[in-house]
Amino acid sequence: ERLDAYRERLHIPADWLERTELQLSVGQRQLVAIARALVIQPQILLLDEPTSALDAGLASHVLRVLIELARQDKMTILMINHQLDMAQLFCTRVLYLQDGQLLQDTPASQIDWQQLREN
Repeated sequence: ERLDAYRERLHIPADWLERTELQLSVGQRQLVAIARALVIQPQILLLDEPTSALDAGLASHVLRVLIELARQDKMTILMINHQLDMAQLFCTRVLYLQDGQLLQDTPASQIDWQQLREN
């Protein structure tokens, strides 16, 4: 029941859940994995490049749904992302790591995104 609700919100066709992993594209697998993770209603959701195999429109939709769910369910999302445009639009804090060390922890509103793009 919850899986169907998340499936619908993420625009996942019902038949995808019946397919084997090999019958799904990488992007389709990403969406199904996100829906399955949400079913357990975690307090913290860890995502590693969750939209890397999705087109920009669907990626934006998925992130908007995740943010809405995070606010609604008081869920924390920790996301690894190398797409600056997505980070700028959807993140509240940005942590910079290099060689496993935390270099900076900054509110997204205080970041000079243009300078980051140039570096």
